[in-house]
Amino acid sequence: MVVVLYSGGLDSTFVVFLLKKLNVQFYCVYIKICLWASTVWLSEYCQCEALAAVLCFPLLFIDLSQQYYNYIFNRFYKGYVNSLTPNPDIFCNTKLKFNYFANYCLRCFGKPLFYFSGHYVRKCVNFISVARDLVKDQTYFLCTVFCFCNLFFLLGCFYKSEVRFFITFLGLVTYINASSRGVCFLRINDFANFISLYCTRRVIVYDATYNFYGYTRCGYITVGQRYPNSTLQHAYVFRKQPNAIFITNQHSIRLLTKHVRVLQRTLFKTVIFPKVYFCKVNSCSRFFKCFVYCVDLPYFVRFVYPVRVLAKGQFLAIYDGGVLVAGMEII
Repeated sequence: MVVVLYSGGLDSTFVVFLLKKLNVQFYCVYIKICLWASTVWLSEYCQCEALAAVLCFPLLFIDLSQQYYNYIFNRFYKGYVNSLTPNPDIFCNTKLKFNYFANYCLRCFGKPLFYFSGHYVRKCVNFISVARDLVKDQTYFLCTVFCFCNLFFLLGCFYKSEVRFFITFLGLVTYINASSRGVCFLRINDFANFISLYCTRRVIVYDATYNFYGYTRCGYITVGQRYPNSTLQHAYVFRKQPNAIFITNQHSIRLLTKHVRVLQRTLFKTVIFPKVYFCKVNSCSRFFKCFVYCVDLPYFVRFVYPVRVLAKGQFLAIYDGGVLVAGMEII
């Protein structure tokens, strides 16, 4: 039995179109994730129903708002309060979409399932590799998913522009749910404003010489980001604690690092030292050359060239020739 994770957006609609062309029998499932008591999701679901009527596919509905709040948002919020920088999209894929949701479907349908999603990822047997569209590549968001044996991704060999062209050519662009973007499809495109709603505690600001600089309520700013309320030109955060942040100018050596201590979350292949791997430190970053070694737990990642300082709680995706090798969390 085939289940498609459907948001009504450009990518998931194109996956549905491809499965229809392949004559695959499938169910589409719309997952409701809502943090607030609003009816925004209802208009999105109505758009999904309109697309289901046009393309003639069955559409199911599941409400996982409470699970999202319990498993994802609480961990994400507590991480920021404790000066960590977690990624809610990685949590959502690992804990909700390909764990809780998969178990829920197995209980409901009572048979083995195959899941299709609109991620830009290429699958090789039980491994995943970087998508053809390097700008849109989403392997970083799946770096902590434990198993890919029953997951399938059809968009890994397409560019985003090609998907957009096909949807426009099919005349479906007027039905597409344009709001299925942002953090976990919550219409959160301004991440800083979203975090500032919850991280309102006043913190102390110190400069590079650890002298008192002032107070701020910008506790949502993380390591490596620009500090907005400063008389210093181009001030950046190089260190963060639960009750304090430390800033310096953009040319300071404190903004660079060559190694980080990490905790292994997933390991798909054996890591060999001194082999050179490639690493992504966020979804938008380029690939950095690095070594991965472990004298005694935990692991260490050493970059060949210095990179912008990284925050605790941030995830690293390690690649070998384009294949995802491991997912690790900075500690």
